[in-house]
Amino acid sequence: MVFLESEEGFYGEIPNAKGVWATGKTLEACRQELLEVLEEWILLGVAKVISYLNLMVLP
Repeated sequence: MVFLESEEGFYGEIPNAKGVWATGKTLEACRQELLEVLEEWILLGVAKVISYLNLMVLP
């Protein structure tokens, strides 16, 4: 995880997870938001795989 601090708060991202980033007024708020975004990113990836597998099974 990468976190940057500015006058407006914090920005965080996970470089190896495309599109996973968050902001927050505090480091803890940013970290929590980043973990929630990562969880959604993982769930979306799993849903895409399941959808793809279902298409392969259909006649």
